Amino acid sequence: MEFTNAYILGIQRRSDYFGERTANYRSVDTISIEGYIDVRATNTDYKGVRQALSEIDSYVNSASTEDVLDSIVINGTGFGTGKIISLDFPASTAVDEDQIRIGKYSADIEIYHSGNLRDSLENVSVPYPQFLDSFSEDFAISLGKENTYTLDHSLDIAYLSGKAGGVSIDPISSAKTLAKNLFDQSPTQFSTVIPDSYGSINVASREYFNETYNIVDGSTTFSKKISLLPSGSGMNYSLKLSNKILKNLL
Repeated sequence: MEFTNAYILGIQRRSDYFGERTANYRSVDTISIEGYIDVRATNTDYKGVRQALSEIDSYVNSASTEDVLDSIVINGTGFGTGKIISLDFPASTAVDEDQIRIGKYSADIEIYHSGNLRDSLENVSVPYPQFLDSFSEDFAISLGKENTYTLDHSLDIAYLSGKAGGVSIDPISSAKTLAKNLFDQSPTQFSTVIPDSYGSINVASREYFNETYNIVDGSTTFSKKISLLPSGSGMNYSLKLSNKILKNLL
């Protein structure tokens, strides 16, 4: 989206991390701008606001597409890929807000940059980290009364959608790729917790998956459950024996 006749009011930068500031996966610049819609050249009789409303409609239409992400250009300078947080067109009797000759607009824009994940996630590839809008992860391990280990790994992931550098960002596909990359790491990360007698997690375990997608807002939920049976031989079964004695006293 392109903004013209604008000037920047301020810029704020926020850094987003996995966990407690362990891995900086992106930084977000919030840019506040203010600009003018000058229709003096087309509204020569200074009657009505049709010309200004036409310019306003063009801004609104550009900001109302299905794609959340878009390239941001201010006064001919590209600022990267981002999204419009707010867009306002104040109107009053003031000379610069009457929308007959000159109108005013203000906007808040977020610009996304990749962070520094080098040496932070042990070879886990994160697709488009700058467009990862929210992320949470939970892992639990428990030992049942039948000596079966259960590992539960759950992920909540939401990506922004749109185009960046000519590439379309599919939030569902990107989330699935990240989930697969993280799930592939879970056996090796927790293998030291399981006694050697249970065998290799990668070989002896049973795996169950569940996935939920919200195609409206792009949010996703993934869960992986690993059951490790106490066979210790790499075979996907365990044996449970029970005895029951019935005695007739009559």
